[in-house]
Amino acid sequence: MFEFRPGPYGGANQFLKALRDALARAGAYTDDPAMADVVLFNSHHRLADVFRARRAFPGKIFIHRVDGPMSLYNDPADKRDGKVIAANRLMADATVFQSRWSRDENRRLGWPPSGPESTIGNAPDPALFNRARPSPPLSGGKVRLIATSWSDNSNKGFDVYRYLDAALDFSRFGMVFVGNSPVRFRNIEHVPPLSSAGLAARLKESDVFISGSRNDPCSNSLIEALHCGLPVIARNDGGHPEILGRGGELFEAPEEVPALIDEVCGNYGAYVERIALPSISEIGESYLEFAKRLMDEQSAGRLVIRRPGIFQSLAFRLWGI
Repeated sequence: MFEFRPGPYGGANQFLKALRDALARAGAYTDDPAMADVVLFNSHHRLADVFRARRAFPGKIFIHRVDGPMSLYNDPADKRDGKVIAANRLMADATVFQSRWSRDENRRLGWPPSGPESTIGNAPDPALFNRARPSPPLSGGKVRLIATSWSDNSNKGFDVYRYLDAALDFSRFGMVFVGNSPVRFRNIEHVPPLSSAGLAARLKESDVFISGSRNDPCSNSLIEALHCGLPVIARNDGGHPEILGRGGELFEAPEEVPALIDEVCGNYGAYVERIALPSISEIGESYLEFAKRLMDEQSAGRLVIRRPGIFQSLAFRLWGI
């Protein structure tokens, strides 16, 4: 259950559209909870609708896809983590975390014991985000760098992009930032948010992707770049290391980035060959396998299904969900 938005609208929107399409291709998707065996709901979105569906269909399995902790990458006072925990306790029969980092950090910050869980990453639409590039990499004279972010949150890496805007040798490099930015760049080209097709085209015109975000559990922008065959230089933080693998290099401080760009470009082909991420079809299959396992557990009487009653309704209102 999710309110899909047309055009660019954040990582959850883009991934869940791709997942919906992959499940539909597999003949395993419906928009109608009454027709579903398993209902997937996302983080803190549409929780009132989820609760009504939970009450209307008490025998169905509800899986909660979570990320965060949002208080780490947004604001320590962000109350959405509390709502997500409450929703998980009141409505979820099982949980999907998007990365091991997200799972571990949520637990460190007090995620309570819950039911069955799985860690399943993200993937983009393969019709758009793929390695079909219009020109060979490193063929444009200057090395073409790119960074993207729908959000203008300062934790999305703007300290890194501000540093590169001042420190890079722009006779050797060109750089574009696509998305919303609180920084006014002097040398980096700033392009407003693009459609998925437009963003994929800009990625394929680039050579190296830069990601400076902090506490990002499963960066969609990072995943989109890797699926387009771009080596990545990413901050050693959040879910970046487990997503990146050997398809790029990690940094601790912005000052390390220029040397890492040279290192990646000096052995470019090897970095490209080492990019290894699951496709959206494989991600969809992981969701299906998890759902089927839960259904088997339910049939065997080993899965406890949440059945909201008066206490849950009161708790729901108390949390302001």
